[in-house]
Amino acid sequence: MKKAQILSIDLLIALIAVVFSIGLLLQYSETMIYSQKEKYLQNELERAGKTASMLLVSNPEITCRLVDSGGATLDYMQNCIDSSGNYSKLNMQALGIQPDRYGFAVYSSEIKIFGDDFPSPAPANVYSEKRVVAARNSGNLTKADLETCIGNVTGQTCGNKLLKEEMVIYVWRK
Repeated sequence: MKKAQILSIDLLIALIAVVFSIGLLLQYSETMIYSQKEKYLQNELERAGKTASMLLVSNPEITCRLVDSGGATLDYMQNCIDSSGNYSKLNMQALGIQPDRYGFAVYSSEIKIFGDDFPSPAPANVYSEKRVVAARNSGNLTKADLETCIGNVTGQTCGNKLLKEEMVIYVWRK
């Protein structure tokens, strides 16, 4: 009888250890799945933010048009924002933002120039990136204007042909 009691107590202790181990394994698996999902969502947000930031300074719809003296388009100048018309060319499609999934805002000198207002309460995950750009506020940029600004070839100053601006883009999940 003592042998049977010892065997059943050993079996009971082993069973408790097995159940406890299975519980720990399930908890670890759940934690890993949650962690991977959070990492995936964060990577997706970062990808959307980086894409919007890149398009802010490289999309021909937004950037300055470089023209020759006759007015023919030579190219579009990256990192030069056409701010004529109060940044009217900025829009969700030009920045690659999916309006149903993400909110975004573009700030220049701490003033919102386009986008959504931050929700209240503030979202937990926000991607932001600062870009230093040249802003053109009076139409097309001529090759001569660009050469004057870059090299001060003729001793003239750049004046208001190109203005240095710091722009910050914020992207968050809705």
